[in-house]
Amino acid sequence: MIEPVFAIPAVGSPHVQVTATGEWDKASRLTDRDAAERFLAECPDGPPTALAAELFWPGPPISFIGVVLRDDQVRTLPDLVDRLTDQPDAAGAALTAMTGDKLGPLETAQCGAINAWTLVPPMTLWDGTTWREPKAQLPAHPDLRVCDYPVGLEVGHERAWYAVEVSRRAGSRHIVDEARLDELAGLIRQHLG
Repeated sequence: MIEPVFAIPAVGSPHVQVTATGEWDKASRLTDRDAAERFLAECPDGPPTALAAELFWPGPPISFIGVVLRDDQVRTLPDLVDRLTDQPDAAGAALTAMTGDKLGPLETAQCGAINAWTLVPPMTLWDGTTWREPKAQLPAHPDLRVCDYPVGLEVGHERAWYAVEVSRRAGSRHIVDEARLDELAGLIRQHLG
């Protein structure tokens, strides 16, 4: 059984989103197997060589689990979407479906704008070598601390990533819950050894 570093809440009706460019703000939403088949069929140059896919729960709190499909795996997207939408409330089952029951080593930890990672620079806590405390890093990221988008803490393993929202809405903006961020960051740090 796969054990993520922290619990991944599965709250709300999820959807699968995919991108070949890493621009999650432009991701395609897929609701079922047929939508995934149409997505692949409509790629102008054929299926891409790599495709990132996430199962996204709208929360609150927002959470998601993602994986990159490469080469021949891209054609398995309809099967993956079918498995993910079959058990929409089970984060553990989704992780298993995406990874084959193996996450691999913890490679990264970042705090960033959900579905806007490329629009608002993320804050790196773990880069595979060096740990940075969120309390020390957050002041240097004012656009993340009070953000136009919900903010999540994402953990990247060798074979998949997952995240949970660490901000709360305040009017039209989102403010990082520093206590929650520190709590989850502490759980990550425990897994670094």
